[in-house]
Amino acid sequence: GSVCLSLCPCLCLPLPSLSLSLTVSQPGDIRQTLLAVYNPAFFGSGSKLAVIGPKDEIQPPKVFLYDASHDELRTENWGTLVCLVSEFYPDTVEIEWKIDGALVKNEDSRPIHTDLKSLKSKSSSTYSVTSRLRLSVNDWADAKLITCRVTHFGEGTTITNHEANVEPTGELCAFITKDDIQERMVTGKLTYLILLCKSILFGVFISFVVWKIKSPSGKRFD
Repeated sequence: GSVCLSLCPCLCLPLPSLSLSLTVSQPGDIRQTLLAVYNPAFFGSGSKLAVIGPKDEIQPPKVFLYDASHDELRTENWGTLVCLVSEFYPDTVEIEWKIDGALVKNEDSRPIHTDLKSLKSKSSSTYSVTSRLRLSVNDWADAKLITCRVTHFGEGTTITNHEANVEPTGELCAFITKDDIQERMVTGKLTYLILLCKSILFGVFISFVVWKIKSPSGKRFD
C-alpha cells in the first residue's frame, strides 16, 4: 500500500516521504489495520491523509457539468451550475471553476459551494462530490464557455486533470419577465414625464426672460 497526503495548495507525497509505524503481532494484522482505515484523517485546514490498500485500484474521476436552469434564470435572475464528480478513488480531489479560461474566485458576486465531504459509494470503494457555481443572469449570458476542472491526486506523485464544459445558450432578453417589462415601462414613463416637465419649465423660464427684456420697464433710457 501507499499513503497519499494532499495539502492546500495540494501536494501528494510518496510513501518514502512519510514515517508510518505499526506494531504487528501476526501476519494478518497489518491487512486488517489497512482495511480499518475507512475515513481519511485530517491535519488542520486543507490537509487530508488517505491510506490506499494493496488491492485498492486507483479510479480517475468522471466529471459532468450541468448548465443553469432557464426557469431559475428567468424567475430569480440567478443561475446555478452543478459539477458532479463521481467514481473516483482515493478521495483526494480539488475542484476549480473557470469562465472563458479565467479562474473564478469564490466571492459574493460569484459564490461557489463545494461539498465539505465526499460521498462514498455503497457498492464500491469510490467517491463522489458536487460543486455549485451561482452566476447572475448577466454573467451567465456574457460567458462563452464555463469549465469545471478537477485535479485528482492518485498513488504516489500521480496527478491527473479532468474537466467538463458548457456553453451557455439563450439570449438575455429571453429571461426578462413580464413584471420586469412592466417595471421598465413604468420607469420609462416616469423618466419621460420628468423630462417633459423640465422642458416645459425651461420653456416658461425662457419665455419670461424674453418678455422681461422686451417689456417697457425692462428697457434702459438714455
